Amino acid sequence: MMRILTFFLLIGISFAFIPQPENELPKEAKTATITGLVKSLTAKEINIMEYGLPFNLDADNKVKIDERGNFSIELPLEKGQYFYVVYKRGAQLVYLSPGDDLNVTFDGRKINSTIEYEGSAKEMNDYLLERSKNDKISQNLPSQNGQKYGLYMLEWDAYKTAIDENKAVMQTALNQFKSGKKIKGDLERFVSLEQAHIDGTWAMFYMQYPAHHAHFTKSNQMDLWSNLDMEMIKNDVVRNNDQLLYSRAYRDFMNQYVMSLTERMLMEKKERLRSKSEFINRTYQNTDNVFTTQWERDYIKARLLYEQIDKHGITNMQKSVDDFNSLKLAVPAYKKAVQKVYDKWALTMPGAQAPEILGTDIDGNEVKLSDFRGKLVYIDVWATWCGPCRKEIPHLQKTEEMFHDKDVVFLSVSIDNDRKKWEKMVVDQSLGGVQIQMPGGWGSKICKEYNITGIPRFMLIDADGKVIDTKTMRPSQGISGLLQKHLQEG
Repeated sequence: MMRILTFFLLIGISFAFIPQPENELPKEAKTATITGLVKSLTAKEINIMEYGLPFNLDADNKVKIDERGNFSIELPLEKGQYFYVVYKRGAQLVYLSPGDDLNVTFDGRKINSTIEYEGSAKEMNDYLLERSKNDKISQNLPSQNGQKYGLYMLEWDAYKTAIDENKAVMQTALNQFKSGKKIKGDLERFVSLEQAHIDGTWAMFYMQYPAHHAHFTKSNQMDLWSNLDMEMIKNDVVRNNDQLLYSRAYRDFMNQYVMSLTERMLMEKKERLRSKSEFINRTYQNTDNVFTTQWERDYIKARLLYEQIDKHGITNMQKSVDDFNSLKLAVPAYKKAVQKVYDKWALTMPGAQAPEILGTDIDGNEVKLSDFRGKLVYIDVWATWCGPCRKEIPHLQKTEEMFHDKDVVFLSVSIDNDRKKWEKMVVDQSLGGVQIQMPGGWGSKICKEYNITGIPRFMLIDADGKVIDTKTMRPSQGISGLLQKHLQEG
């Protein structure tokens, strides 16, 4: 149980919530404007991503940059919220209220360290720049003995001191910022969201301690739960204010809170679950016992389903999905978000006709998945630059030898862009089975159609070309027994 849940309790994903407008500004103020200048231009496009809204289904606002480095965008806006200014691989958080104008200037080679602001939203965004510097823990987890996540290896007293001190620094900065400020826009809303960020961030680290410390120190997770006061978290951090859904840290806190309570409940009952999907289903059921208001329950249930299905598929999730679809939600967009990821995985669910796979072998010949009808097909999606993929090769070769005279095809699909490098590895390591290349990396057709976001990925297709499992066992996990089972059943 501990190994299954350790990293699953980490921060998740951002999603579309469209609250009703408030009368916090004159009715005519329905937009905000961002203009900017990019020095040392290295790309011709900038992306203004909506960061503060949950389940945002259309969050990108891509803007062209002219040859002089100038850009401008007007954003429809009902109330203050966060955005990310994304340029190439750099990103900077900004906050805008209706009626705001923000001028942004930065060096295209290093946006985060050179960005400067002017305009009516300057003070709030200067504060956010300082906030990122003040938050020493969540921005850059302290290391210990060369280990990046050394913070989690600390004993409880030292760990709590570290997160408490980090919170105190951030709280002092916010208190100083709001003192005597007269800012265009809704200062009260901004401060409320920033307070939720501080409290939510601290509470997440507080609740993550048992799972993370147990993982890194190989200790008993249950023994660590006595350090946590979940009633204190409920009283001090949980707030009945749906506007805090605009704070990503608060949303992440809510998610962590219900997962932590479910985990503790299971441990106290000494229940052991076999998979992440079982844990998510139990957490989904427990949501009604944890949260008291509809907006909390609706959001958490939607998020649990969205993240589990988006990352791991719909296996064992149908009962919870059916229950969710039967609910009357205050925000219909939640169902749209869940349905979107459900439909994506439904195309490759067990029993569905497997999407065609088309690549070329080392001699340049076209090879298709449908060429192997009548045989069980074990597919390995890999790349030469993937360390875990290379570690599976010896195990895959041994499995191939065991089934060399059976009706099993071992189809290895490389998503490498560098064909020469792929060809060299095929030859140098005498890779067996059927070796083909489908270039494109994560943008390749096989990754898109089979929802592959991590490799190696092993999949099993039956003799009729239908999906058995698109996330089956690796060779090193003992796939031979499962292959034998399907051969006998076929």
